[in-house]
Amino acid sequence: MPQLESVFSIVATVERAPGTAGYVVSLSDGNGLRYVAVFYSDISGSLLFFYTTLSGEQQSVRFSYILPAVSRRHLLLAVSQTEVSCIITDDAGEVDFESTATLASSLSPCYPLSPACVLSVGTRGAEVGPASTSWIGAISRLLLVPNVALDTPVAPLPASTTAPPTTTSTGSDGTSSILNLLDTSAPSASNATVLGTVDTAPGGGLSFGGGVVRVDNHPPTDSDAGFSIAITARQALNDNGYLFAKTNAAGDERSYGLYSSSTSNRLSFYYHTDTTGSEVVHLPVSISDGQLHQVLLTVVFANDQSQGELHLTVDEEEYDTITLAGAVVDCGAAGPDCVFYIGQRSSTTGGAFVFRGQMFQFTWRGGVEPAGDTQSLTSSLWLFSNLLLPTISNAPEDEYNSLTGDLTLDGSNGVRILDHGGFGSTFVISMRVMQLAGNNGYLFAQSDGQGFRHFSLYSSSTSNALTFYYAAQGFRTQQSVRFDVAIADSTVHTITVSVDSTRIDLRVDDQTFSAVLVGAVDDCGLEGANCFFHLGQRTSALGGAFFLRGIVLDAAAVYAHALQTI
Repeated sequence: MPQLESVFSIVATVERAPGTAGYVVSLSDGNGLRYVAVFYSDISGSLLFFYTTLSGEQQSVRFSYILPAVSRRHLLLAVSQTEVSCIITDDAGEVDFESTATLASSLSPCYPLSPACVLSVGTRGAEVGPASTSWIGAISRLLLVPNVALDTPVAPLPASTTAPPTTTSTGSDGTSSILNLLDTSAPSASNATVLGTVDTAPGGGLSFGGGVVRVDNHPPTDSDAGFSIAITARQALNDNGYLFAKTNAAGDERSYGLYSSSTSNRLSFYYHTDTTGSEVVHLPVSISDGQLHQVLLTVVFANDQSQGELHLTVDEEEYDTITLAGAVVDCGAAGPDCVFYIGQRSSTTGGAFVFRGQMFQFTWRGGVEPAGDTQSLTSSLWLFSNLLLPTISNAPEDEYNSLTGDLTLDGSNGVRILDHGGFGSTFVISMRVMQLAGNNGYLFAQSDGQGFRHFSLYSSSTSNALTFYYAAQGFRTQQSVRFDVAIADSTVHTITVSVDSTRIDLRVDDQTFSAVLVGAVDDCGLEGANCFFHLGQRTSALGGAFFLRGIVLDAAAVYAHALQTI
């Protein structure tokens, strides 16, 4: 969960049943004290916002509004230092209700999640006292947006549609907003040109099958500032290619570029200085493995010592700041001898080192501060999770290898992921795993407390098969799809699962499978009182069942997107 301070927004898409009196979301202390909560009562015809002040007092604000029954509405609660605004719209974007109320003081939400800081969706955490009041109906989207008081609800995106573009605007202070460089449909945004085979992927993003994107309207970057880039991608196994490069037309003068090599198992950042010419920094990070990765990169063109700096975070793990050989020189605005490509660098033959794979996100922002803030490029939408971070699980530290991050499971328990995004009916999960021969266990599972599986992948050495168990919208019974491929053989396997509503695609090493589901996957939402996501087991009435025995070397998830090519 992102940390919420005194300024944040809550966005929810809901549809209530008649007579509902329940919580949409609640952040509480486990005993019912609500640090932040949104509650609707049909009886009183009102939406209540509960909060805890800096002095620890419980306060609330009441918005008089009757939420229509069996009709979808989009709710926004935007919290600033002194007030909270409530805006409610319908699917057409028409405003049903809008009001602003004054807060008693600034808020004091708890953080991080723990037994004393419980995030609940559709209910309120309460270990003692009366049972909490649960929401009756649907909650199809829930976003917690830190550090921003939005002014309009974020409408949900149907499956297999391109995410809305974000445009660039420069303020009087020289800072710029986020530019979505994967938006090839809006000239006002990036004026990007697709060259060759590049396809739109389910949920947004682009699939690169030998083509590239030329950004024809990239802004120049201040010589004393720099830029930040956030990329979420799945690069094809054994690929060697540029994620991006800004160069002259011949490609031999790289203002800056990031190259991913499977041959040398590393990322390489190329840049140009006015004193030493072309330079390169090799980073011991490999992403050309067919797995899901997120790269956050900040380049400071010149610090106080007139030297550039490189700040890098990969898969939510931050690396030490690297001082560059000199101040970085940008070739400027787009022109015949200053070109910006996504998926290659320019060359005298048209292009070189083409990237193959899929990019779910490529966002750019200029004018960054030397601190290297890239997090704001991703905070508005929870897109990616590294599921092997010890800080988001309930596993003991000794189950993780301190050098490699691998997770060792001995078959007696799995790992509960306490902090993750909303999977919904469209998502991707990738893993590298070694399952011991003879073991029957779950690679991952989202289930309720009794073990009903909303979605899961089970590996059986008995049947030599992988089985995807799931709940389908409109069906009350457990559904399943079996894939005849065995991985319980004490060998490392690469596994990718892509779910796009009613379709599942599975890749195991070099084998690919697909199936049509009986209905869209019906996940149970975010981590909560009766919604659990595990690696290496599923829940049961006894606490857990079918434990994996082996080693998980990689595990990551991308939300609200699917793979165009598995």
